[in-house]
Amino acid sequence: MVVLVLLALAAFVLSACGASSSTGTSGEGGGSTAGAGSTAQERVQGHWTEEFEREEPSVKLAYDAVGSGAGRQRFIAGDAAYAASDIPLEGAELQRAVKRCEPGQLVEVPAYLSKIFVPVHVGHVAFLNLTPETLAKVFEGKITSWSDPEIRGANQPIAKRLNGPIRVIYPAGESGTTANFTAYLSEAVPNVWRHGSSEVWPVPGVGTSVDSETAMLKALNAREGTIAFIDASWSGPLKPVLIKTGSDVGDVAVPNHGSSITTLENSPEAKKLKKSPYMMPFDLERGYGERGTYPIVFTSYLIACTAYDSDEEAATVRGLLSHAVGSRGQEVAGTETGADPLIGDLQKRAEAAVAAIE
Repeated sequence: MVVLVLLALAAFVLSACGASSSTGTSGEGGGSTAGAGSTAQERVQGHWTEEFEREEPSVKLAYDAVGSGAGRQRFIAGDAAYAASDIPLEGAELQRAVKRCEPGQLVEVPAYLSKIFVPVHVGHVAFLNLTPETLAKVFEGKITSWSDPEIRGANQPIAKRLNGPIRVIYPAGESGTTANFTAYLSEAVPNVWRHGSSEVWPVPGVGTSVDSETAMLKALNAREGTIAFIDASWSGPLKPVLIKTGSDVGDVAVPNHGSSITTLENSPEAKKLKKSPYMMPFDLERGYGERGTYPIVFTSYLIACTAYDSDEEAATVRGLLSHAVGSRGQEVAGTETGADPLIGDLQKRAEAAVAAIE
């Protein structure tokens, strides 16, 4: 027994050495390849991994949904072969990621296009209408009761059923979902939401943090008066907030299919964030205020290198990412999580970038 334990420890230590650290190896040599990052991608990563391992039985994959920020840090440190992030690399992280991939180059491709759902637990109310201004006031703690005139005024004839304190929930730590939700508020109603876009919840003293989507769902279901923001793939039967996009009663937008791919197609590439020909970072133009268009959308990326310490690891990363951005992987993203699949030139460019991994 002691010998077995020592052998196991030795194998662990060896797998943690080298430029790719704990990523290990795969293919004919066995072992596993690790990815880390976005909690929004957790469900779709599970489907991609299951299908890829079924096609390649000798390959073992592991994905740790630790949040976009932590995933990028693990990738930069060499502790993950690839990362999933709900925002593109930028600033000092981008520079460190470039160095991590040398002598190869960075790969960064959109792979998961989704919507941020704003679920509420308010009695037997089927849904709520909120303007972007009211939503911002709720999440920064300026509106603290469901009976507030702004909320009741937008929700006739159910206004009298809206009572009790508002309880805000948000993701703990660095979260791409938080970054995209606060970016929406910052760009849609900058005169109301003055906290900018941030991966870390920027309103100290407002709300309660939760460390996973599962914990968020549990808290939402458990407590009356709760409101949160979460990737649409986790929404299930939760009651939504419909975003008002005009003054008429019918001017509301639901998290509709197609909104995130339309946003990506209409958005310019963030050229200052592109440090290799295999990167596709975007400045999202979310169409704020457009009648009937659901505006709280995001693009989640897969981040990798064109070169790895071993041919096996490179082949595994290339294989998984090729599956993810390919037709089958995008079909699964749509059917299993409600994401909008990559199409046309966007998909062709993503596939070409991933093919550069060797």
